[in-house]
Formats: sequence, C-alpha cells, structure tokens
Amino acid sequence: MPSPISILYVDDEPALLEIGKLFLERMGEFSVTKSESATDAIRLLSDQRFDAIISDYQMPEMNGIELLKYLKTIGNTTPFIIFTGKGREEVAIEALNSGADFYLQKGGDPKSQFAELSNKVRYAVARRRSEDALRESEVRYRNVVEDMDELICRFLPDNTIIFVNDAFCNLFEISREAIIGSRFQPTIHPDDADSVFHHFASFTPDQPSGTIEERVIMPDGQIFWQRWSTRAMYDDSGILREYQSVGRDITNLMMQDRELRRANEELMATDEELRQQYNEIMAAQKELIISEGRYRAIFEYTSAATIIIEEDTTISLANTAFEQLSGDNTEDIIGRSWTEFVSQSDRDRMVQYHQQRRRSNETPPRNYEFTFIDRFGGNHATHVTVGMIPGTRQSVASFYDITDRVLMEDAIRRSEEQYRMITENMTETITVVDLSMHFIYVSPSITALRGFTVSEVMQQSFEEVLIPASRDLALRRFAEEMQHEAEGTHNPDRVVTLDLEEYHKDGSTIWVNNTLKFLRDEDGRPTAILVVSRNITDQKRADIFLKESELFNRTLIENLPDYVLLYGSDGRILHINPPAAAALGYSAQEVIGMHVLSFVAQEYHEGVREKLTDRQEQREIAPYEIEIISKGGERSLVIVKGASIRHHDAPATLLVLTDITDRKKVEDALFRSEEKYRQLIEHSNEGILVAQDGMIRLSNRRLKELTGYSEEEIYAKPFIEFIHPDDREMVAVNHQKRLTGEQVPEHYDFRLLRKDGDYTWITIHSSRSTWDGRYATLNHVIDLTHQKTIEEALRQANRKLQLLSSITRHDILNKLTTLQGYLTLAYDSDDDSIQHTYLRQVEMAAAAIQRHIEFTRQYEKLGVAEPVWQSLSFRLDEISTETITFQDECQALLVLADPMLEKVFFNLMDNTLRHGEGATQVRLSYEIDDNNCRIIWEDNGIGVSDESKKAIFGWGVGKNTGFGLFLSQEILRITGITIQETGTYGKGARFELEVPAGMWRIKS
Repeated sequence: MPSPISILYVDDEPALLEIGKLFLERMGEFSVTKSESATDAIRLLSDQRFDAIISDYQMPEMNGIELLKYLKTIGNTTPFIIFTGKGREEVAIEALNSGADFYLQKGGDPKSQFAELSNKVRYAVARRRSEDALRESEVRYRNVVEDMDELICRFLPDNTIIFVNDAFCNLFEISREAIIGSRFQPTIHPDDADSVFHHFASFTPDQPSGTIEERVIMPDGQIFWQRWSTRAMYDDSGILREYQSVGRDITNLMMQDRELRRANEELMATDEELRQQYNEIMAAQKELIISEGRYRAIFEYTSAATIIIEEDTTISLANTAFEQLSGDNTEDIIGRSWTEFVSQSDRDRMVQYHQQRRRSNETPPRNYEFTFIDRFGGNHATHVTVGMIPGTRQSVASFYDITDRVLMEDAIRRSEEQYRMITENMTETITVVDLSMHFIYVSPSITALRGFTVSEVMQQSFEEVLIPASRDLALRRFAEEMQHEAEGTHNPDRVVTLDLEEYHKDGSTIWVNNTLKFLRDEDGRPTAILVVSRNITDQKRADIFLKESELFNRTLIENLPDYVLLYGSDGRILHINPPAAAALGYSAQEVIGMHVLSFVAQEYHEGVREKLTDRQEQREIAPYEIEIISKGGERSLVIVKGASIRHHDAPATLLVLTDITDRKKVEDALFRSEEKYRQLIEHSNEGILVAQDGMIRLSNRRLKELTGYSEEEIYAKPFIEFIHPDDREMVAVNHQKRLTGEQVPEHYDFRLLRKDGDYTWITIHSSRSTWDGRYATLNHVIDLTHQKTIEEALRQANRKLQLLSSITRHDILNKLTTLQGYLTLAYDSDDDSIQHTYLRQVEMAAAAIQRHIEFTRQYEKLGVAEPVWQSLSFRLDEISTETITFQDECQALLVLADPMLEKVFFNLMDNTLRHGEGATQVRLSYEIDDNNCRIIWEDNGIGVSDESKKAIFGWGVGKNTGFGLFLSQEILRITGITIQETGTYGKGARFELEVPAGMWRIKS
C-alpha cells in the first residue's frame, strides 16, 4: 500500500485547521500536519519534507502568498495551494503568478469543498512528481551528450557557437567559456575548403542534412582527418536558425587504408613465390602423401605468415597465420621487435639485412632462410621474403615454415612424430574411425572433451558415444555420403560439419562440433573418416540466450511509446509495433506488406525516397522530421531515426518514429508568445529594464521617456547613476540581496534622476531573473508623480476597507466553514458524546462570528469624524476595579485625536485585567521630549514576552476577540500617534504612545 500523501496545512484559525485535518485524513490517503502561522510552517519545513502545502492567504505577520514567495527564494518547490476565504480576483492572480499550483476559495458544502481540495492536492503532487522525473531524465541524457567521444557543437548561421561538448573543447584545446558566443572555426585544409563551402551551401529545408570528410589543420600544425554529420535547422518560414554538427576523428582509418594499399602489390608477389616453393616441397615429399594428407585436412586453410616491420624493428601489423606460427595473439605481437622471433645464430645477419635494406646503395637478399623461435621456444626452419613498402621506411616480410624440407632425410619418421605431436596437443580432439564406425585413433584431448581416457574410448561402440537422435543423424549423413561415392558424384575434398550431442563420463551430455572428411588411398577410395571435434556446449547455451534476448527485445519494442517499424529492401513493412499501428489507425496485420511511403504525407515523398536509397547504399542519415497520415486522415509530426540491420538473413531497416506533434505546437506557441511579449515590453506604459553587473542590459521606450536619455546613453552608464544620491544605498542593497536570493521587498519607491537634473518619484517592482544564463533583476518602473498626493488620501480608507473585507470575507468565512464542517461531522455521527463535542465547537464558532461583527461595527466608525482636542480624564474612574488601583497623572494634557480615543484606554485597561496576571496598580503619565509627548500606560502585572511585543498589535491576536490592541493602534494612527510595548517581562506591561508635535498641548 503506498504511503499517504503528507500535507502541511497552514491557517491562523485553529478550529478550521482541525476540521480540515478531520475531513482530509478520514479519506485514508492523506497525513496532515497543522501549523498556525507562516513562521511556524517555515520551521517545520526546515526539519521535514512534505508532499504538498495548503495555506490560508490572510494571516498575521506573513500572509500565504508571502510564505509562497519566501519558499521559492530558498528553492523549496513543494506544490502549494492557496485555500482562503479571500475571494478577490487580484489575490487569485497574484497567487498563481507567484507560483501557486491552485487557488481555492473557502465556502459552501464542506464535503464538496474538501473533496475538491483533495483532488487539487492529488493532481498537484502527481504533476510535481512527473516534472521531477522528467527533469532527472533530461539531466541524464545531457550527461550522455557531454560524455560522448564524438565532437558535438551547435552554431548560428553567422558561425556564433552556442554549444560544444567536452570532447570538442579537449580536441581544439579551448575552454567552453572561451568558445561559447565566439565565432571559432577550425582551420580547413585548403584542398578541402571548396568542398566544405559547397557542403553547407547545399542545405535546404527539404534536404537539411549531410556528411562530409575533411582535413583540419590543428594549432600545432598537425593535420587530422574528420568526418562531420551536420543538420541545418529551419523554422516554419524556411529561415535557417542554426546548425547541429557531430564529428569524429578518422585520421587513423585514413592512414591505415593508405598503408594497406601500398603493401598490397608486394604481398601478392610474395604470396605467388611462396606458393611455387610450396609446390616444389610437396613434389619432393610424394612418399609421405598419406600422412601429409591427414596434415592438410587439419591445416588446409592456413596461409603465409606476414608482418609489417617499422624502421626500429618493431612489428606494426601481423596476420592470423603469424599468430599461429608464433603462438602469440595480435595484441602481444604488435610493438615487439621481430628479432625476438629469430634464433641467436641468425640474428646479427638479419639485423644487418634490415639496415642495408634501408640504405639506397645496398641490396641485401630478398629471400633467405633462418630459424624461427615461437612463443614456446620451438624452432622452425623458415623461408622469408622481405621487401620495402614504396615511399615508406617500412618493410613487409612473409614467412613459411619449411621444417619438413630441411628434415627430408628423416621425413617419414619425423612426419609421423610431428603428426602425432600436433594432434595430441591440439585443444580440439582428433579421432579416426573406420567405415564400420570403430575407432582407429583417438587423441589424448578426448579426456578433456568427454572425460574418458583414450583406452576407454577405443573400446566404446557408436551407441555409447552418441545419444539416439544424434546417432541417427550421423548414420543418415554417412549413408548419403557413401551413396555419392557409389554413384561417382562425390567431391574428394568435401568436408561435412555436424553438431552432435555426446555422452560425458560424469553422466551429462555435451554438444560437440565435428568436422568430418574421408581419408583416401592412392586411388582416391575412402578408407577411414577423420573427425576433428570441439566442445560447443557454451555456444549452444549462448544460442538459447540469444533467442531469449530476441524475445525480450521484441517485447520491449512492442511496448515502447515510440512508433517502431521494420521494412525490407523493397520498402515494404515487415513488422510494426502496436503503438505505431494504433497511431496509423490500422491493425498490425493490415500494415504488414504495405509500402512505407503509404503513410507519409505527399509533400515528403521525394525526400523520403532519397533517404530510402541512401540507406540501401549504407550512407549515414541524420534524424529528420516528416508528417505521417493516419487512416482517418489525421496528421502527426514525427522525428525519424533509423538503422540498417539484418532480418532473417536479409538487409532491412529499423525505424523509430517519435511523435513531436504536441511538442511542436508548444514550440510554435512559445515563439509567438516571445514575439508578443517583446511587443508588450516595448509598448508598455511602464518602464522596463533588466539590470546585471551594475549595468542596464535591456530597456524599453517608456524608460527612455522617464529619464530623458537615449538608449545608447542608458546602456553606457551604471544604473546607480540614474538614482537620486539619497536613495542609492537603499536601491543598491536591495538589488544585491535580490541577486543572492535574500528576502527583500518586491516593490518600493525612490527618486529617478532625469537628464535635465530634475527627479521623478517612481515605484519599482523587481524580481530575480536570468539574462544570458546568469542572475539579473527584472524591474518594472511606474511614474508616481501624480499618485503621491492621491495615495496618502486613499491609504487610510483602503486599509479600513481591506481589513473590513478581510474580516467579513476571510475570518467570518473561516468560522462559517468551521461551523458547517462540524455540523456535517455531527450529522454523520451516531455517537451522542461525539455529537455533543462537535456541537460545542459549532457554538464556539457562532460566538466568534458575533464578536467579528461587533468589531466591524466599531471599526467602521473609525475616522468618520474630524479629530478633536480631548482630555485623557474621560471617565477613567469607570474602568477602575476593586483589585486594581488607577493613578492618573495626565489631567493637564490635551491630545488632538479621533473621538474614539477613549476606546484606546478602555482596551488598555481590558488588556491589564485579562492578561496582566497579578496586576494591582495602573499608572497613566506623560513625558515631554523636545517637541514630542510620550504618554505612558504601565501596570505591575506579569508583562509581555519579548516575542509577543509586536504581534499583540496584529488583528486577531489574543485570547479574547484579538481586536482590542489592533483597534487601538488604528485609532491612534489617524493623527500620527504610534504605540509600542516597552516593558520588561515579569515586571509589568508598559505601553508608550508617541504624540507628534502639534498634536498635544497642556491646559492653561
């Protein structure tokens, strides 16, 4: 069972948090953690990870959108859903523009509301997980490109480089930073310059790709051969946008090809000479024909051992025959001196020949004999022919083992011994059986093959060697060969190969590959059968593995999301996977046999035909785009990639088609969007600029109007010079903090200097962005000259309207949601005690709604009447109690304030009564400081904790209504009076009211 989706639910309304947790968790797929403030949420997020965040909008200290923006700045991308009672359109727009995944308004039926909320959470989490997986995949594939050995680059039509991989940088010894953005071009060999020019000039939208081999002159003067495959990228208008090239160094291939061509003629002459000598040897050994016949049957496919020798005597190339002669493999031979294979007695003479051959005035012998020493120390009488490769300092040498000719005087005895030594030491097993299927000879290697000793095998019958099925096959083929002998249609040199299953001594069976040939007498009649056997059990198992692998690959292809099809050399489809057939609107059987062009849009036919021809001629073809048409006439844009393969031992082509229809639509939309936004920027009524490295990188028409400078002048000066000297430090600090990701105001006001020396008040909206791959700030500038006067007049009214709206729409709606939620839970429950608990919560929510409505009644009166001069001795005796003594020292003080000023002191006393634990005395006094007056309210209770000193003036903060001190602050703010708590916790509360000059006086 999958783990539940973890949710962090942030809301300053505890009751709403609880009801939300109940509704979400009873669905069984969510785990909800509650948080009553944005600050607490940030703390939780620093310690643990959540799958999604649900947040209210309106909260004290930091609202939901500010929380979202803060999380974005620290790189937290957890899906974020604004769930609020604040239903203004601009809030929803700001939330979505700030990166919220969804914006959901509270209200209505709780079941439906939380069902919709749960759906939003599921979708947002699933989408984020998909995006994370896609991002990881993109990184993996980019790493593949970066790590490829091929040289990869992308460049614009003006040759500006926009991408290179590490292999490209390493070859040309230039850093990525130095090459990106430059017009770097490798130096093309003069003989290849025209062909390269015509190669690029040949590209068209219909033929956008091609391959060329060219020589490049490196910085150190070396010349490298390179093969480049290039694709020209065109837009829908046929305009060339960029080139993408993939290159590979082919210098070694070109040099080896030239070297082998030079040596070929000499090798042919040498081979003919060796053949003639071989025939002479064979004529002299006629008496050994039967024994040598057996030898030829084993080694009939060997040829002259040949090597290429460098001037320093090292071997640079050796063939298979030389491997066999020396006993070493090619890797061990190459780089060694040929003198290591020469006996000590011949070495000085042959080294002298080697040196003479490279001096033009000396002619050492081309043919001579010496003793060859193999890997195991064996001596071989060898005939060698040596010649220089024209135009080089290399020589070619061909060797032939003539040990038999040297030892001719003892030919019969030595030949028999040699034959037996070879057969008994070969890894293959050699046996000879007569025509009655009885063993005549068995080599000792039979023990390694079947586990039996030679003597045990010599006593075995045919039935004891082969399993029944293999025995029947062998006897049937033997009968067929004997029939050919009887009819005279036989081939004396015919060799038969059979794979047979044989018994092993340990009780298992093994697969053995047997090469069989008749041994004949002097009249050519078969007398016995020579059998050379080798164990192929592992190969058979590999065949089984290959079949299983083929099944796996077929299953993989059938389930790939890409369209996969296979066609033969005639262009007809041999196989198609289900997604491809479905995309074309056919069943797979209907498509088989149809021509591949049947599904290609008509306008692409000519180009596709050319690619079919190129692929048949084994030319390299870069991926290309075409449109395919389904049975129903629907068009899809696909990228075609192909490879030539063998299918049922015939040439075929495997195509993989990736549907990019949707991606192409997105790219087109992005291009149109970019052009649209470019026009919007230029014609915006706001000044727009991008700042980076202290300079302005982008500006629009409106910014030029605001400053009076031309575009060239704007780009030539540091942006700080356009700012009033008194504002420069603030702007510079905010700009730098924004670049480093620190939290700074999104917008703020300052003075913009004009070219004529005057300044203009502006507000700037700034955000961190990127420009040319590096951090910059994107700034929107608005002229505030005509708004400054209006702003002050509207500020107070807007604050009241905004707060009243927040309270009536946000707080009351939260309480209604809580009330409805608990009513729903009570209705769904049959337990009286649980119902009573839920109904108690309903009563508490209703009482809170009543308190909110009472506050709005009081708050709407605020600022309605003109401020008046008032004494602070207004019925303060009414707020005295039996437990608290009130000391008034402000009888002579008058203050210009809103008529609701008395409410401030009633609230301060209420605060002392409710929260001043242990308070017995309140003192009201004042102090005069220069032109300002400080009114002091202090008690001797427990006081206010340091972390609560600022928070207590926020709306909704407190244990009762949460509006008393907030309302007091608002009343005082009308005439510029500020209030703060400055007491020491544990010694009592102290509220200081700062009254500005002109707003207070002393009675005469």
